[in-house]
Amino acid sequence: MITRMRCQMCQKRHGTSFTVPTEMWQAVMLEKYWWGEICLECFIAEADEKLVRWCEVIKIHSLSLVVHLERAGVLKKTVDHNIV
Repeated sequence: MITRMRCQMCQKRHGTSFTVPTEMWQAVMLEKYWWGEICLECFIAEADEKLVRWCEVIKIHSLSLVVHLERAGVLKKTVDHNIV
């Protein structure tokens, strides 16, 4: 079964991806992580340790497991259960 990506730093699976400008990514992360999967929590910890102002430029992309599996072709599209 296809599952979520695993963070290269903490090894946990994560359901939230994010983007930051390349210059910020390279200033925050060690070079060995530049092309890897890093979870939001590990990125924030690294950025805060380096006193980088990340909150104004970060873009967060949440994805439920069912949508992730649908996009990977593992599951057929399911009925949306929007709970209000």
